Formats: sequence, structure tokens, C-alpha cells
Amino acid sequence: AGTCIPTLADAARLLDDRPEVTLFVEVKRASLARFGHDQVVPQILEAVRPWRSQVVIISFDLPAVFRARQIGGFRIGWVLPHYDSHTRLKCEALQPEFLFCDEEKLGALTSYWHASLSCATATALAAKDAR
Repeated sequence: AGTCIPTLADAARLLDDRPEVTLFVEVKRASLARFGHDQVVPQILEAVRPWRSQVVIISFDLPAVFRARQIGGFRIGWVLPHYDSHTRLKCEALQPEFLFCDEEKLGALTSYWHASLSCATATALAAKDAR
């Protein structure tokens, strides 16, 4: 009891003295499903607007990252849901600054796609392995 969870803006204020740090803010699909894109995305962008140059908005949800770029001018990252030609076409149209992909599927991505994008990999850890 008594532990306060900081707001997104409060957490982003930690960037004030750290210009070399990039903050990746994930727009969660559960929030989008509950409150809608028109409410969630603008509120997130407003909360981190003072640090726009240090923030990248990411999501599995393609419309959310597209909207972040369109209305806020933020750098964006897309968490790839699939590694097929349809996803590749969407990615080429979106032109995200970052792609997030499953580390185990990275070989399929690099052999199939030849893009000049920054990729980040994610590995799910068991709770006992997390530190």
C-alpha cells in the first residue's frame, strides 16, 4: 500500500536530463479495444509531446502507429504480427523508423525483406529468468 504509479508524463520527465535516451511507448491493444483509437492515441501523444524527439510510439496495432505519425509527427515502431508479403506491403507503406519482431523469426524476416530499417528483437522470458 502507498505505492504510487507515475503517469506517463511523470515517467517521461525523466528524459529531461537524458537527451541521449529514447523512450519507446507501447500503445496496448487492450486500451484501444476498451477506449478506442480516437481517445487513446491523442492522449498518449499529448502526454509525451514535450519529449517528442526522444519518444517512439510503438504498437502491434497498425492504425494506432499510423495515427501517431499522422496527427503527432512522432517516430513510430510497428510490432510485426506476421512475416508475409501482405505485412511487408503494409510496412513499406507505413515506413516506420523501427520494426519489432520475434527473435526466433528474425531469420525469416531478414532473408525475405531487404529494408533499411532499425529492427528490435523481443524474447519472451520466463518469470524466473527475468531480472
